[in-house]
Amino acid sequence: MRDRPKSVALHRSLLSASLQFSAERNEIVFPRRSLDLLNPMADAHLFRALCDLNVRLMHERRRQDDIVLKVREEIMVIGQQEERPVTLEMVARRLGLSARGLQRRLLAGGISFNDLADGLRRDAAKR
Repeated sequence: MRDRPKSVALHRSLLSASLQFSAERNEIVFPRRSLDLLNPMADAHLFRALCDLNVRLMHERRRQDDIVLKVREEIMVIGQQEERPVTLEMVARRLGLSARGLQRRLLAGGISFNDLADGLRRDAAKR
């Protein structure tokens, strides 16, 4: 919720619409007909380049998510087969990666091996 500022002059000059503050949600509502208007600043080449970049970033994100899932599965499988704690090196070997390479890919996915393994141990302990 955003409180009403002392001066709304800037808001009115930019939005030129009815303004409400302290509402439950933030939103800007456009008339449906405005969706059919052409953008006078449109750049087809930039749009295509940004679409291509978005596709590459989505594929990269999926690949990072995939490695997290694969590591999670390997930790569970190795954990059932081994009596000793599962290590980064064990999982990396099974995935055909170096330990450092696996560590880098996990960090790119936003998680460390230790955090992933600890989370799985906690989940198992809760069951």
